[in-house]
Amino acid sequence: MEALWVALAKRFRPEIEKTADGVQRVAQISDVVSFLYGLPLAFAGLVWLILRTDLQLLLQIWPLLLILFGLLYLLRRLEFFLLTELNSRRLANASGTFESVITWSSALMFGPSVLWLGLVWDVIDLLTGRRRLQDIDSRWNRARNLVLRYAGYLLVSLAALELYGRWGGVTPLPGLSLEVLWPAIAATLFRQVFSMLCWAPYVLYYLTSKTLGFDSSARHAYMRFMLIALGWPVLMDPFALLAAGLWAQVGHVGYGLFLLSVLMVSYMAYRFSHTAIRNLWRSHEMANLERLARAILGGPPEELRLSEALDEHVPGMFPGCRIEIRIFPDATLLLYPLSARPLQESGWIWLRAVAESRCFKQGEALPWQDKPAETPYLLAPILDTESLLPIGGICLTFTGRVRHQEPLGNLLPAVQTLAAQIASALHAAKVHNQTLAYQRIEQELAVAGEIQAGFLLSQLSEVLNWQVSGWQIAVALESARETSGDFYDVIPLPNGQMALVIADVADKGLGSALYMAVSRTVIRTFAEQYTQDPAQVFSAANPRILKDTHADLFVTVFYGILDPENGTLTYCNAGHNPPFLFSAQNGRRMQALRRTGIPLGVREQETWTSHTICIAPGDLLILYTDGVTDAEDSHSDFFGEDRLLEALEIAAANTNGGGHTAQEVQDTIMKAVHDFVGQASQTDDITLMVLARDLDSEPYEQTILDSL
Repeated sequence: MEALWVALAKRFRPEIEKTADGVQRVAQISDVVSFLYGLPLAFAGLVWLILRTDLQLLLQIWPLLLILFGLLYLLRRLEFFLLTELNSRRLANASGTFESVITWSSALMFGPSVLWLGLVWDVIDLLTGRRRLQDIDSRWNRARNLVLRYAGYLLVSLAALELYGRWGGVTPLPGLSLEVLWPAIAATLFRQVFSMLCWAPYVLYYLTSKTLGFDSSARHAYMRFMLIALGWPVLMDPFALLAAGLWAQVGHVGYGLFLLSVLMVSYMAYRFSHTAIRNLWRSHEMANLERLARAILGGPPEELRLSEALDEHVPGMFPGCRIEIRIFPDATLLLYPLSARPLQESGWIWLRAVAESRCFKQGEALPWQDKPAETPYLLAPILDTESLLPIGGICLTFTGRVRHQEPLGNLLPAVQTLAAQIASALHAAKVHNQTLAYQRIEQELAVAGEIQAGFLLSQLSEVLNWQVSGWQIAVALESARETSGDFYDVIPLPNGQMALVIADVADKGLGSALYMAVSRTVIRTFAEQYTQDPAQVFSAANPRILKDTHADLFVTVFYGILDPENGTLTYCNAGHNPPFLFSAQNGRRMQALRRTGIPLGVREQETWTSHTICIAPGDLLILYTDGVTDAEDSHSDFFGEDRLLEALEIAAANTNGGGHTAQEVQDTIMKAVHDFVGQASQTDDITLMVLARDLDSEPYEQTILDSL
């Protein structure tokens, strides 16, 4: 059966095959086939009405017909309706009026000629309402309703009047006694039953369609809806019998007063149905918004499928609407139904520019196109939670399948709430992705820190294992972050000499750590090549660092070649903080080993000079980075050189007999720094190297080969 309907519908509407939405395709097929089988019935009724029309009678009662036509207009304007929820995404609607009180009562009063009242009104309504028929689906739906309506209104009503006459009924209805009423009652029942039978194939197709897949509850809901929708005349037609009887017994005054009372009842039904539908819309909006919020917030962000959640909950929120939700520039989160025509790209560009919600009535000029609106539009932006800039938008229009929809403007609060939920979901996903990215970066930084700490510890191991008679060395490095831009090195050289390196890369973090690794490797390479002159090491390393890094960074370096046998230290200071040589002799003198050139990595054509000093027994050499002197306390005061020298003096004074333990001196200075900083956060890497010559080392003849 269904296959036959589908094949028949495709002959008249081949585009049905391209309809992706199954529910919409069923509606299209049922409209076409119902129109086809209803059209001959309606046409037969029209021909029969023409044959039975008494023009002389119509001319005699035209003033009354004009009044009845006006009342018919008012009753049509006060159309009340019923909505039934078939499932969470689909509503069925039916409308009703008290017009049959006028049309059927006048038919019992004057015969079949007055059936033109309803027909003329429908023709006028059809011609004036053509602009509301927005697309081909709406036109077919309207055509189907008209032919099935007039199959019942014309053909069945004429048949009922024919039977009424054959059963002894007369026109006008003579009164309200049972003897004269029974033919009218029988004809009315016939009219009601066969009018409903005109819709039987349509109802049967919906109930048996495999595409819809109605379960038992949905099937029962649809049956209840159709019984109510088609059963309005069961309630209305008895009042038509009463009105026709009053015309015969009381006259036109009683008939008119009765119709006025019907008009008042119709107004109350109209107001009640509109209130009920508004409440139904609000309950659907709130329920679906709540379900959508649970779907968005209930699961982990990494499992959020926003498009699927919107497709499940949003269509039921706005029944009878075409819905499009887009994320700029061109990502569509929802298009419902799938066959709906998307909003023009110029419309989205306009919404993104104005970033405000707007409603446009049918026929109103649209700012993004020359033609007026063919249907009401509601557009609302989706605003970023943080910046409040538009990141997307929502567009709603009517499908035309749900009648008596309230103005789109009434849906604006729900649409704005939906936009806020979408923005929150996107923000949560963004924050989640950023958190994952930060975690990955932290893991990578931790690994980089471990790698860096590994080779620094390896250097520290070399330092600690440096067994040179009469000398001690201690090193400490505290990174401000996972990785450090500071580094130190102890490089063994030929003839028992040792290169001491301490350096600080400008800036902090992973970039400076990578720059540090390159610089350390380059310096170590050329240190093994130029074993006597630090200036040559810098002159060779500087262009190589510039070539290998291509970064707006530089490194300050102190590089010294120590001869442990005679205590000489030949050094270059490339823009680094000046180390301090504390002499235990000659009045405990403090000497700063100041800069002998600019940092490495600044300019390619640059030179440095070397200087030589002697480290006597009992002397201390303190090498450090600016993280020591620039350490800040909670008041943003710096530790500074004065406090460093003061800590060095204290460390020297605490030693017995003038001898110094490098580790003790280092601990004293680091403790002074930590005590000064207190609870304040560390802002820079701290590196400290202490070189001490034992007081009881072999005597030597003190000579300063080159002093500052």
